[in-house]
Amino acid sequence: MSFITTNDDAMGNSNFKRNELDYYPTPKWVTVAVMDTLLKHNHINHNYSIWEPACGEGHMVKVLEEYPNQVFYSDIKDYGYGRDFIIGNFLLDQGKNGESSFLNKTFTSIITNPPYGDDAEKFIEHALKISSKLIGVSAFLLRNEYDCSKGRAHLFNQYPFARKLVLTSRPRWIEGSTGAPRHNYAWYIWDYKHINKSPVIEYYIKPKDQT
Repeated sequence: MSFITTNDDAMGNSNFKRNELDYYPTPKWVTVAVMDTLLKHNHINHNYSIWEPACGEGHMVKVLEEYPNQVFYSDIKDYGYGRDFIIGNFLLDQGKNGESSFLNKTFTSIITNPPYGDDAEKFIEHALKISSKLIGVSAFLLRNEYDCSKGRAHLFNQYPFARKLVLTSRPRWIEGSTGAPRHNYAWYIWDYKHINKSPVIEYYIKPKDQT
């Protein structure tokens, strides 16, 4: 999924018809960016289990599975990806005792590209509340200016915000689109091991061979 407004030419085409449930696959290099950063700064380790709760057709999952971590994946709609896929509404999951109520798995980190609008904030806050029980990590792909709203300040002041990874290239959300992408994005990373530490801003330069 992605963070794009209605009738927005963010993906290089104006006046496009929005996809159902704001489903826009995440380019591979965008997921590589967050995983390389999480591993480099020890936000996650080889024993971590990752939950991708808005997996769609598995574009992010395929990349996450290239790293030595266990990956669980779900979505509110079945897009036909993977035999281990579980359908469920992430926002209704209780996450009691470090185990998802519909996943029936124990996880230690949540990494996803959330749906657009109010659901994005709901996704983040729900994930952070679950992560508080796990001393875990949550990473979300959001607009670069997402942290500028005073209405979202509580997400950064009340929870252990650790790192903002700015993508210096703009993701292209529709394959084959011809225009230049309009919006900048960043990964926002919260880490319950980062208590009482100042957040760090970092910049990711996309390698020329990544797509």
